[in-house]
Amino acid sequence: MIQIVFLSALCETSNLISWIQYQDAGSVAAACFGPGGIVVAIDQESNSLKLYRDGNWEIHTPPSSLGVMKQPTGVAVTTDGIIYISDTGNDRILQVSNAGKWKLISSGSGTGAGFFNKPRGITLDDTGTLYVADYKNNRIQYYDGKWHTISGSLSGPLDVAIDNNKNLLVADFNNDRIAVINLLSSLWSEYRNINYFSRPTGVACSLNGTVFISSITNSVVVSRSINGSWGILLKEPEITSPCALSVDEYDNIYISDISKKKIIRSKCSNSLLGLIKIDDDNIEPKKQMQYTVDSDVQSVKIGALADSPYSKISGNGNVDLLPGENIITLTIIPETGAPNNYILNITRQVEVDMSLANLTVDGKIIEGFNPARSEYAMLVPFENNNIMINAVPISTLTQVEGNGDIALAEGQNIVKIKVVAQDGTSQDYTLNITRLDETMASPSSTTDNLNINTIKPQETISSDINGDGLPDAISQIIPSEKEKNIGLTIVIIIISIIILAIFGGIIFLLIKRYN
Repeated sequence: MIQIVFLSALCETSNLISWIQYQDAGSVAAACFGPGGIVVAIDQESNSLKLYRDGNWEIHTPPSSLGVMKQPTGVAVTTDGIIYISDTGNDRILQVSNAGKWKLISSGSGTGAGFFNKPRGITLDDTGTLYVADYKNNRIQYYDGKWHTISGSLSGPLDVAIDNNKNLLVADFNNDRIAVINLLSSLWSEYRNINYFSRPTGVACSLNGTVFISSITNSVVVSRSINGSWGILLKEPEITSPCALSVDEYDNIYISDISKKKIIRSKCSNSLLGLIKIDDDNIEPKKQMQYTVDSDVQSVKIGALADSPYSKISGNGNVDLLPGENIITLTIIPETGAPNNYILNITRQVEVDMSLANLTVDGKIIEGFNPARSEYAMLVPFENNNIMINAVPISTLTQVEGNGDIALAEGQNIVKIKVVAQDGTSQDYTLNITRLDETMASPSSTTDNLNINTIKPQETISSDINGDGLPDAISQIIPSEKEKNIGLTIVIIIISIIILAIFGGIIFLLIKRYN
């Protein structure tokens, strides 16, 4: 069970810190953050590993081949979910894979490297190296694939932590101090203040360098800032037996109160965006983000995650897009503090194509059709008092005006087909259709294509200088009946002249022979 409480926490900033309590944790000796917001704890009452997930505690124990844990004290988790446990009563260190497989990584009870005498608090550095407080051996051991020891003036080390300066912080219980060992230079120093704590049981460090120290003797958790100032974080009656501390990557503090059987965690103030995905594309999280989709994309799916699993986010899901800019706001809502907005500008490209892919009249393709040509001339029989036009645009986002059944008057008809692009621009395709009169022969057509005569763009077909009843541009292509008759007459005259010449020649030869 989780309870959200507001506890007065006086520290150097004098801010009121609010906390979340995980109840019914058992005799919890240590707790820390696990991937995905899972709280990982060690319960000495049930000698088990506990995971707080989806509002419930899960209990996990080693397989029978490893035996039962005895008074487990420390726990730490890697970023990829590998758990390390100090099994204090058995003088050993256990590892649990992210698949739940348990194994022993230490050698047993003793004083050599990899051997322990009551191991207690543990921690991990950013390389995954494990550090263990070897309590009865008065030393620290670390594991990077094999075991190493750090010895010095320690007396009963109970817990360990690492700060951003590669300092190993040790809760040196019997010496009433936090021993500070620089891992780069091997130099030792200490934090000590008898007015705030004695017999430290836990130590942890925040991202800004603040050190937190717990003490069962004083029933208190105190803080030491990076500039050396001290303050009280929590004290009785809020806590009574703080035995271990940890800080997660979001600067949340975890306090294990073994006598009250609960874990106290500071509420998360992280309001950062962790990642964002648009459909299948990963987008770099920024305060202002730009993304462009094609003109035919009508919606996208937004999947964004807050940086902290303890924060909520609004703005996810399917989003319908209009042509042009679409502004989407993603809001990160932390457990405490102000919400943080991220602006996502998704630009849906606007289709500017206003061309036709096909143009048919009465189901037949116009012969010589070209999307780039916008004017055509054609003849139809007198019997066709209407035609059916079907103009298909290249883009499905383009609109066409002028399709359908068109009535024709006798003679010249100008039919315009308007093609409107998504951005509102348009162009016209013009059909100059001449419906023949009853005395004129019907134009021939092929099986699949309508026989037409194309004209150059911008030309008009309206003049009838020769008076034959047809536009001159058509008359130039289609000979009139009058022209046909004149040609026939000329042919007959020529043939007659040739015949007369032949007969005249024959008569001349006969006369000359008999004379």
